[in-house]
Parts: sequence; structure tokens; C-alpha cells
Amino acid sequence: MSKFIITGGRPIHGHHHVPGNKNAALPMLAATVMAQSPVELLNIPLIDDVRVMLSILEFLGAKVSLDEAAHRVRIDPTTITPKPLDAGLCRKVRTSILFAGPLVARFGEAVIPSPGGDNIGKRRLDTHFDGLRGLGATITETNPFSFRSASPLKGGRLIFDEASVTATENVVMAAALAALIISFFWSEKIMEIEV
Repeated sequence: MSKFIITGGRPIHGHHHVPGNKNAALPMLAATVMAQSPVELLNIPLIDDVRVMLSILEFLGAKVSLDEAAHRVRIDPTTITPKPLDAGLCRKVRTSILFAGPLVARFGEAVIPSPGGDNIGKRRLDTHFDGLRGLGATITETNPFSFRSASPLKGGRLIFDEASVTATENVVMAAALAALIISFFWSEKIMEIEV
């Protein structure tokens, strides 16, 4: 068994820069689709997944300016127009599915080819579909997947049948632009608010 033996008596000092987190950066990049003015993200990890997500944003028409030395990206989403995402780009990252919620929320439509990424076993998309349907989107589950909403999405109560961080991020982004339906349920001293 390994062990550390630490002899104290000297204060620790120095600097450590915490690098950007992929799992935070990727949904933030997709969320920029919903912004109505330029967005700047700091401490972006310079990894392939980030670069592919930036390429998808550029494909949609966003103006992207990446300062690699500063790990900073500026995205102007005001020039985005809805169109089917590029299948080649989507095959490179699993998180291309994260554009479904923001695009259908902002434009009422999204066409997303099957996402790719690392082959780490079966990873369902049902939770994304069920969550967006719960907000009022209609979905065609053939490749490419088509998401539509004739009217603004509406908030509601959603219960997922599996724990999915990415699906939760997708639905929360879509719900950010949804018309709110707020219900109060009182049970003794417990209050539940649905949005």
C-alpha cells in the first residue's frame, strides 16, 4: 500500500492556475445560441471537443474569435440562422446534441444529425427527446433528428427515467426561453414550485 509521509513546519506557497473544465465549457458554448448579444467565455480548455463546438457555431453563422494564448473566446450569436447542423462535425462530438434545446427555443426548429464522440458504450438520447417534448417540442426520431415548436416552449413538470447530465443541460437551456407556467403545491410546510 502506498503512503505519503508529510513533514510540516514550512508554509506552503506558490500559484496554481486551475484549467478550464470541458464539461462546463461545452454546454456554455451551446447556450450562446440563445444570447442576443456577444458573449465572452474565459478559461476555455483548448481541446478538440471545444474546437468542434466552435466550428458548429461558425457553421450556424456565429462570429467566433478565439484567443488561444488567453484561453478566451468571443462569440457573436446575433448572425446565427437555423439550418441543419453539419453531419461531419456532429459525428466528432457527443455534445452536438446540446444545440437542440437552444436552437428550438430560439428559432422553433433544430435539425441535428446523430452525435458521435467517444465510443464508451450505449448512450441514449431518449431523455433529451422526452425532456424537450415535455416543453412542447415535436421530435422526429430519425437521423437527422428534427425538433420543432410552432409556438414558444412552455415550462412544466418533467421527470426523467434516467440520470442524464447532458439531457438536463439541454432541457434547462431550452426552458430558459420558455414561457413560464408556475404551479404551487402545498403539503404541510413543503412548497414545490414548477417552472
